[in-house]
Amino acid sequence: RKRVKTDLIGLGTLCAIAVWVNRSIIYAMRKIILIDDDTLIHQLWRFAAFDAKIELDCFETINEFLKKSKRIPKDSVVYIDSELRGGIRGEEEAWRVKEAGFENIYIATGYDEDDVDAPDFVLGVVGKRPEF
Repeated sequence: RKRVKTDLIGLGTLCAIAVWVNRSIIYAMRKIILIDDDTLIHQLWRFAAFDAKIELDCFETINEFLKKSKRIPKDSVVYIDSELRGGIRGEEEAWRVKEAGFENIYIATGYDEDDVDAPDFVLGVVGKRPEF
């Protein structure tokens, strides 16, 4: 959840209103993409997406994703596993996703955030548990 604070001013009265925004509402407006070579993680994310009524596509490799990327909305949120099959580092390959026109890119990892050297254009490093 995200907290939004709004101040309303009128005739000498100051009023603060706190509004809680559920992340699921924000995600519902966008497609979610998961690039991870672990099919068990795919299932976990699919169950969570189904429960949250969120559209999710899962891919095992960046190449598989890029082959279909022209048909995927560019405002989709893309989560890339930090450690892909064959020793491929997600944070090192994320530039390929960015070059394909995607900007909402996160690295998903089981490692500590400080152990991942993500490029500046990556919006964040998150855990493997779906955030929706």
